[in-house]
Amino acid sequence: MDDLSESNYLSATPFRTQEHGLLLALIAVLVWAPLPFASARPWGESLLVLLLAALAGIWALLWLVNRTAVYSRSPRPMRAALAILLSVQLLCAAQLIPLHMNLRQVLAPLAAQWQPAPMAPLSLAPADTLAQLQLGLGLCGVFFAFLY
Repeated sequence: MDDLSESNYLSATPFRTQEHGLLLALIAVLVWAPLPFASARPWGESLLVLLLAALAGIWALLWLVNRTAVYSRSPRPMRAALAILLSVQLLCAAQLIPLHMNLRQVLAPLAAQWQPAPMAPLSLAPADTLAQLQLGLGLCGVFFAFLY
């Protein structure tokens, strides 16, 4: 029995060390995060999203390699909050889908007037919508990392 528990401990130790390193990296990014929001330049916000995406990718890779159960530690209300946050991001992404003029006139008549092209997204500023979608997904990743 002791060998089994010791082997479980030894196999879990590298993941816990890597998970601890990722948490420290995430805290460092969050300490740095107010700087891009205080500047008027988009490079800082883009770098923040890139760093958060890199951390989420590393975490996902570790999860795939180690097959750790991620849903065991999160309370049910937090999962609901994450689902709501992701649904808002889905709504933001839906605004980037090119739609036919007739459908845009039904869904958003003002957008159809401002963009008379036969196929165009609902968003009047698609580049800004994409930037906000990337930021929202990055912040959802932070919420997910702290949640799990």
